[in-house]
Amino acid sequence: MLPIKGLDGGEVLKNSCALLFSEEVCEKTLRGTSFVFCILLWLMGVYILFILNGNISIFALSLFLFASVFTKNKN
Repeated sequence: MLPIKGLDGGEVLKNSCALLFSEEVCEKTLRGTSFVFCILLWLMGVYILFILNGNISIFALSLFLFASVFTKNKN
């Protein structure tokens, strides 16, 4: 359960935060947490792909999550 917007962990974080704080604070917290975890996932993907000569799947997943979270228009 990664706390990334759009995933299950992001929904848990958003709903937990909504119990204590305003919607604006929750959205900022979720965006910041999503950014940090996307970067950590990307770094892990780079390490596995280039250092360990492993599979590209985690690297590709991190790029997809980053693009899907941070390129959506607010509607």
